[in-house]
Amino acid sequence: MYYCENCKLLCHETVCGECGKSDLRPPLNEDFCYFTECSEDQAKMLKEALKSEDIPCALIPSGSGVRSALGLTLENMKVYLPYGFLDRGQELFDGIFLPPLDETEELKALLLENQESWHVTGFFASRSIRRKLGIPKDHDLAPTLRPLVQSATNIRDEGLISSSVVGGHYLIVKGEKYDLTFDSVSFELLHVKKK
Repeated sequence: MYYCENCKLLCHETVCGECGKSDLRPPLNEDFCYFTECSEDQAKMLKEALKSEDIPCALIPSGSGVRSALGLTLENMKVYLPYGFLDRGQELFDGIFLPPLDETEELKALLLENQESWHVTGFFASRSIRRKLGIPKDHDLAPTLRPLVQSATNIRDEGLISSSVVGGHYLIVKGEKYDLTFDSVSFELLHVKKK
């Protein structure tokens, strides 16, 4: 596991899949890492749960540049936690926002019905995701992703993607070996987290 100081992201390779920075270092327990993006109300609830366990967090407003240009508050918050508290933060998050089983099955069906639309955009993101999953550059994503989605134990909607002009939401697919993040409208595979 490596840490990108620019993006505050954890990476499985020494090159950041988001910004392309190389020579990443291992994370330190006190390094604030991107945890999730959620609505302002969800972020406040999560912050209270974290505070009750003395876990520090940083909330950064995130959303459409149009809202910012108009002087309006941004609709989402990016949540950052120290590396040493990520696992406990995930437990608290799941305890608050874990969807009921029927929602997981509904979202699983949505993803599988639209598997022909699964894709990755961007050179660095594509390279990073394909390496993590062991998919060659010229091969289709679906044969590798399909069993991961089918066997997922939890799929949840984590809220609006602030940069999405068509109103897509983050769909987080929790599996045994990987966590996948899809856009609910374009079905772009945005991120892969190897466990």
